[in-house]
Amino acid sequence: MQNLRRTIRANSVFSEVSGGVLLLGAGLLDGVFGLDSWFLALLGASLVGYGALLWLRVRRDDVRPLAKLAAVLDVDWVIAAAVVLVAFPTAMTTTGRGGLFVVSLFVAGFAAEQIIALRRLRSADLDRGVLSVS
Repeated sequence: MQNLRRTIRANSVFSEVSGGVLLLGAGLLDGVFGLDSWFLALLGASLVGYGALLWLRVRRDDVRPLAKLAAVLDVDWVIAAAVVLVAFPTAMTTTGRGGLFVVSLFVAGFAAEQIIALRRLRSADLDRGVLSVS
């Protein structure tokens, strides 16, 4: 369970830092990424909120529901980023596309770690004879 908590905390910090950079630097980054500053600020605020949610909820006794939510949202991010990169190749600058790609690699890593940890916990529960509905 501790590995899962560490992964969620790392996801939280990454989201908070990334969101803070986008939120506070939106006016400077719009030309670098090729996206409007209002969009970068909105994305940044959303990431800060997501990171805060993860940080505040990771202290609960059973972190599995949070980990499932985080994994789903992280996979959604990766899919959405892939769609943007493939379907709208000129929507951002080369730096913007590269940044989105790199961030998506980190997010995919968080999703994979959360899914692996959840499966290990479920397997351990089954080995102990603990049945889980979820």
